[in-house]
Amino acid sequence: MFPGFTTGIFSAVRSIRRSVFALALLGCLGCSSRSELTVAVTEHSFKPEGYGGLVVEVRTGGRAWVIRSTDWVRTAFLQSPHVVLEVPDDGLLEVFVLLVANGDTIARGAIDFDLKPAYEWYVDISRGEIDPLGTCLGACQASRSFPIKASHQRSPADSLWVVWGGIPKSQVGKGES
Repeated sequence: MFPGFTTGIFSAVRSIRRSVFALALLGCLGCSSRSELTVAVTEHSFKPEGYGGLVVEVRTGGRAWVIRSTDWVRTAFLQSPHVVLEVPDDGLLEVFVLLVANGDTIARGAIDFDLKPAYEWYVDISRGEIDPLGTCLGACQASRSFPIKASHQRSPADSLWVVWGGIPKSQVGKGES
């Protein structure tokens, strides 16, 4: 009848189904009362060098995780390289970041924050000149920059940035209030 009309309708229906499925799964992230921490890399900020020299250590509740280049994953929910860890509902969470190039430590830093029960926490690591907190959409709480060795800087303001925050699991998938 109308060329392309049927194809367009089916494409729209598939797109809507995918969106509904994704929203349902996102809402289910809040089903568990356990706290989780997602550590992610803003991949494009590390180009052209890449983030292979990034090492992250997370410590809390007597546990420690070391995240290296081979540990980062991508999922349907988060295309950025990331790792998800189950963390306690209280206590201090410490994150140590180290950026290495050709065996030389070119940047290092640490952040910490207090955990709360049933939260989705995140830490995002990027490289650049401008504080990424200003462009954050969501529950960003703070950021900190760490200088990169002058011999490895792209510009005088080039820094390693860590942004962190969290949201109660009961609010996940509901948007900002």
